[in-house]
Amino acid sequence: DSGTAEIVVRAVNFAPVNLTLNPSSILENQPDGTLVGLLTAEDPNPGDAHAFYLVSGTGDEDNAWFNVASNRLVAVRSFDREARAEFNIRLRVRDAAGSSFDQPLAVTILDLNDNAPTGIRLSPTSVAENQPAGTVVGQLTAIDPDLAGAGHTFTLCAGDGDSDNALFTIQGSTVVTAGPLDFEAASFRHIRVQADDGTNPPFAQALNIAVGDVAENVPPQTLSINCTCLLPGSPPETIVGILRTLGPDPGDSHTLSLVAGEGDADNDKFLIRDGALLTATTLGFDGQAQYQVRL
Repeated sequence: DSGTAEIVVRAVNFAPVNLTLNPSSILENQPDGTLVGLLTAEDPNPGDAHAFYLVSGTGDEDNAWFNVASNRLVAVRSFDREARAEFNIRLRVRDAAGSSFDQPLAVTILDLNDNAPTGIRLSPTSVAENQPAGTVVGQLTAIDPDLAGAGHTFTLCAGDGDSDNALFTIQGSTVVTAGPLDFEAASFRHIRVQADDGTNPPFAQALNIAVGDVAENVPPQTLSINCTCLLPGSPPETIVGILRTLGPDPGDSHTLSLVAGEGDADNDKFLIRDGALLTATTLGFDGQAQYQVRL
């Protein structure tokens, strides 16, 4: 006998092998119901239908912050990136035959410029004295919770600590001198700087700048002797007094000598040794009550 038979070939169902979310980020401060991204399954069976679910398991600690509607992942709360920048969820994709695949995913919270700067740093904070106008002191950086607030405008401003603003200028984020500074006049200078991120209220802070001392070889300003009296008949090399100098550079050493000029009439009758003025000969006061020297 002969006849025909119908052979039905059924496709074997395979479970999905991957699950993706695109995009996988959301801006902070968005309202409830904001779309995060679309869910897509990778499945060996072309044209298979899929359903997506939030499920418990490894990586599910933040499931309560989201909801799934069809293939859309949406936020059910507003996020604050400064409080937390990443959330972890666990998703499941199930095909029409009931086979499933689970995947933990991370959702990144993107930054908005929603916070004002909280501080200003200057580095370095010192400059040597006597440098010309335009000498770099240091670079300014703003302390800002916002990644989006990376671009700041810096200006000198009035307020507490602005006493020396006129001695400096700001070029971009660089503090430079407006003219030479003098360590002997002030070893520290004080400025007040404002940082503005362009969105939030500016932040202002007082900053101190140290002025470094430079050896200038400025001559002494005064020369004195602690005693100007001498007994008659004092022998040679009798100490008259100790000489002292005063100059603008602390710790400077000085060489003392007798020199020609006004008031040098009696230089030949004295000598200087180890910072002291001594007699060079026996002096009498019968015909001369005073002697003059020039140092």
